[in-house]
Amino acid sequence: MDLLGRRRSMTLDKLGLPARPRNALRRGEILTMGELTAMSADHLLALRGMGAASIEHIETALQSCGLALEPSPFSKPPPWVSAATIECRERVQRRLDATRLHRLVVQRQRLSRAYQSLGGEACPECGL
Repeated sequence: MDLLGRRRSMTLDKLGLPARPRNALRRGEILTMGELTAMSADHLLALRGMGAASIEHIETALQSCGLALEPSPFSKPPPWVSAATIECRERVQRRLDATRLHRLVVQRQRLSRAYQSLGGEACPECGL
């Protein structure tokens, strides 16, 4: 058995996971690294007690062993979606991200001006 095969047959105790993700995996009857790496993050999130922070712990622990979760089946667009549609969605998402960032900057400036108008000094670290 090669190194990768031995790692996949190891129990999850070797990962050193915190109690919450470890218990959620046990309840889901996922006991070896091979069983874990056959799952995607979306499948793991369906387990009771599993959240985003637990997924991050699991992914970090697996990376330290040279392993990874399966990619999500929902991360790829369906085959009938054209490249032009995907490009259009990405363009819209970038535009939305830029708009959100602009709104946050404007809100921060307004808060800073309001605070200073009340006689407060601006924080040297953040400007508020």
